[in-house]
Amino acid sequence: MSRMIDFEVIAVGSWRSVPIRPGENSIVVYAINQSIGEPIPIQHIETQKMHPRTFHIDPSGRPLVAQHNLPVNVRDGDAVKPIPAGLSPYWR
Repeated sequence: MSRMIDFEVIAVGSWRSVPIRPGENSIVVYAINQSIGEPIPIQHIETQKMHPRTFHIDPSGRPLVAQHNLPVNVRDGDAVKPIPAGLSPYWR
C-alpha cells in the first residue's frame, strides 16, 4: 500500500497530477469529475527512481520532469543495487 507524506498537485487543463511515494514511486494523473469534484485516476507514470519529491510540467502540458532527492539501496536478488537521486524526464 502506498502512502503520501506530503504532496503537490499540478493542474494542466482539466487534469491534475500528484507524486505518490513511497512504495509506488510514480506520478498519478487524475481527471476531475466536474459534477462532484471526485478525482479519477487516468494514468500512472513510473519514475524509474525512488521517492519522487516534486515534479514540474511545462505549460504546454508536454515534458514532465520529476525530482528525486534520496539515493536508495535496493535488494536485487542477492545483490544490493544503488538507485541514485536525480531527475527523470518524460514526454507525453
